[in-house]
Amino acid sequence: MSQKNETTVLVLALVITAGLLGIGVWWFTNRSGIKTANPPNQQLNQSELTNAQIFAQVTNVPSGLFNYGGSTTWATIRRDIDPALQTVWP
Repeated sequence: MSQKNETTVLVLALVITAGLLGIGVWWFTNRSGIKTANPPNQQLNQSELTNAQIFAQVTNVPSGLFNYGGSTTWATIRRDIDPALQTVWP
């Protein structure tokens, strides 16, 4: 291929890739519910409540400090390490 043909193909590939990425970002932000702009003083309707507002409406939530140990990295050694930890810190 000549230099001119390669340049044309590369520019065309770059334009197509950029267009597909732009469409993908647009689709993701519209489908995921991510708001890119939030005008001030906008009233929220029931379908636009934030997670914090919905969580605040939950009743009978216990108070306290809760630790979560669900790491998949720790899962491979949990069987061997947890008993040793329990003997040191019962």
